[in-house]
Amino acid sequence: MNPDGTRQERLTYDRAVDCEPVISPKGDRILFTSNRGGTRDLYLMDVDGRNVRPLFGVSEAYRTEPAWSPDEKKIAYSQRAFGSNSQIYKINLTTHKATQLTDDGSNYSGNWFSPRHLPVSPSPSLLSTLWSDVKIQ
Repeated sequence: MNPDGTRQERLTYDRAVDCEPVISPKGDRILFTSNRGGTRDLYLMDVDGRNVRPLFGVSEAYRTEPAWSPDEKKIAYSQRAFGSNSQIYKINLTTHKATQLTDDGSNYSGNWFSPRHLPVSPSPSLLSTLWSDVKIQ
């Protein structure tokens, strides 16, 4: 697709709902949310739409709202298990270790800043969360 929105090309052809695409900082991969496995979860694919694969194995978790770290080594996302509130997690793509960053309330994008649980310096004008706002410890 061109920067002005012309020459759009369809990349997924699954019957599922594929949404929330996020292009990696290097521009070679796309992270997206899909319900192709039965519940909303995170998937990766090459920028040309090939090599679609789940980020996680089979799970009952409901994962959405993905965001890349600038170095592409981590991904932040929202996760909700059946009957619970959404929480913010990050996963290290090298070790596959997921870490829960919040533990209270219902955390949806735009309202999950909690200095007690997430080391951030929020700006009142932020409408979404960027990795540049998360301090790496």
